[in-house]
Amino acid sequence: MERMRGALRLVWVGVVVGVAVAAAVAVGILQAVRTGGGEAVVTPTSTLTMETCLAYRGSGDTVPEGGPCLVVVSDGSPDSLVLEWVGGPDNVTGWQYRTATWNSDESRRDPWGPWTDIPGSDPATRAFRLTGLSSDTGHRFEVRAVTGGVDGVPSNLEGGITHRRGERPLIYAGRIVEGDGRTEWQLGAFIFTIPEGLRLVGGLSWASDGDSGTSVQDFQGRGSLNFVHTQGIVRPHLRDDLSAGVRLRFQVLVNALIASVRVLPGQ
Repeated sequence: MERMRGALRLVWVGVVVGVAVAAAVAVGILQAVRTGGGEAVVTPTSTLTMETCLAYRGSGDTVPEGGPCLVVVSDGSPDSLVLEWVGGPDNVTGWQYRTATWNSDESRRDPWGPWTDIPGSDPATRAFRLTGLSSDTGHRFEVRAVTGGVDGVPSNLEGGITHRRGERPLIYAGRIVEGDGRTEWQLGAFIFTIPEGLRLVGGLSWASDGDSGTSVQDFQGRGSLNFVHTQGIVRPHLRDDLSAGVRLRFQVLVNALIASVRVLPGQ
C-alpha cells in the first residue's frame, strides 16, 4: 500500500510539473505576442522599378550610392506593413532590416533596433511583409543586403503608419496604400474601397475653381483623382497625362473608386 501511495505521489508531482511547464510555455508565448513577435512573410519578387521608387519615397530621404531604394506599403492592417525595394548589389546572399518608431520615448533612447535577418531571403527577394507591429504608430525602416557575411549599404530611411484597430484606415498624405476591393479607406471627408491590387498615394489638392479637396494619385504616376466637397456633392476631377491605352486602364480604376465614394456624415 505504501508503495502504491508513493507511486501516486510521483504521478501527481509529474502532473503538477507538466501543468507548470505548460503554463510557463503559454506565458512565454503571450509575452512574445505582447512584445511584437509576429510572423514575417517573405515575398520573393516585386514589380517595383527604380524610377517609381525614387519618385514615391514618402520621407524624401536620399538613396545612398550602392544601396537599395525602399518604399513602405500599407494594406490597411493595424499590425503589419510591407517593405519593397529595388537595386542593391547583384551577388546578394541575404537581406536584413531594422526598424524604429516615430516620436516615442523608445525611439529617443535608441533610435534604431538591431539589424535583423529577413528569414529565407535570397538574391530574388525584394519584398517583405513585417507583422506584429504596434498599431496606430509611425514606423521607420531601412533594409540592406548581406553578401557573404559582409554588410551592404543601407537603403534610404522610409516610413509607414499602421492603423488604429477597429477603425477605418486612413490614407495619409505621401503614404502608399494597396487595395483589396473590400476594405473601406478614409481620405478627408470621403470613404471608399480601392480595387484589389491598385496602389495609391494620398495627398491634398485644390481644384481649378478654388474648392479645396483631397486626392489620391496612382502609384505609377499616371494620374490623380481629386475629391472636391462642394455643397454636399462629391465632384471627382481627373488630372493626368495619359496615353489612350493607359488612360482607358486608369479610367476603369477611377470609375471603380468613384462608384464606391460616399461622404462621411456631418461633412
